[in-house]
Amino acid sequence: MGSLTSVGGGSSGGFGQFVSQVPAQFQLAMVDGFHQAFSMALANSMWIVVGAGVLSLGAALLLKELSLKTTSGAQDAEAHLNRIAAETVEP
Repeated sequence: MGSLTSVGGGSSGGFGQFVSQVPAQFQLAMVDGFHQAFSMALANSMWIVVGAGVLSLGAALLLKELSLKTTSGAQDAEAHLNRIAAETVEP
């Protein structure tokens, strides 16, 4: 995680090593530009997440609600056994 935020470091490798090769008067501008670009990318990603959340909330509200079962499995089994018993009694 530290490698994302320590872009201005000297010989830490990656972007910090690249910045150390740039003339001193442009180093601050490069680091600030990187931070601004990173911040804008995160902000744009958050707007996408907010839009997806609103769309999913709308889709959830538009779903048709289905009724749940009104009897339990034990009641269904008892009714089924009663039907079988009634059928076997009648010849």
